[in-house]
Amino acid sequence: ERNSVYQSIKADGIAVTLQKNIAGTYNPSTGSVTNSIETHLSYGIITSYSTKDIDGSLIKQGDKKILLAATSTMPQPTTDDNIIINGVSWAIIFCDPMTPAGMVIFYKLQVRK
Repeated sequence: ERNSVYQSIKADGIAVTLQKNIAGTYNPSTGSVTNSIETHLSYGIITSYSTKDIDGSLIKQGDKKILLAATSTMPQPTTDDNIIINGVSWAIIFCDPMTPAGMVIFYKLQVRK
């Protein structure tokens, strides 16, 4: 089922990149933390929120909805991560995994510039 959903989203959507921000460990000799970034390529269908959904708090003007196709190697997106769409980074505000029969087939995301 995951593959058929992936193919449908690929056919109707665009290529996007999940940018997973990985927290580093503290280095006492330098006094800093070095974080790393992991990237995962997928496809997404991007839509806008309707005016009636925009409340100015939870959903703001300019926020987008994305149906993000899950892959077998993609970790679940979190609010610490970003989605890259056409070279522009969007912060993930909310992620809802769709898991019929216990397997994630896609993620419903709310993103913001």
